[in-house]
Amino acid sequence: MPFPSRVRFAAAPASYAIGSIAGEAFALAITKALVASTGTTTSAALYPAGATAIMLAPAAQKRGP
Repeated sequence: MPFPSRVRFAAAPASYAIGSIAGEAFALAITKALVASTGTTTSAALYPAGATAIMLAPAAQKRGP
């Protein structure tokens, strides 16, 4: 038996919020570490660009209709 609608609609925003908070915390830590290790903010700018390229790569390889 599936969960009632009230439970499903309450859990979806909560899981989205938790995922967003966790993802943003890791991104900040990674960016700080990159700037500290390289001494320049260029690495901080390239980090999200690289992450975007990695996420878009499968879409670029999709074949067919």
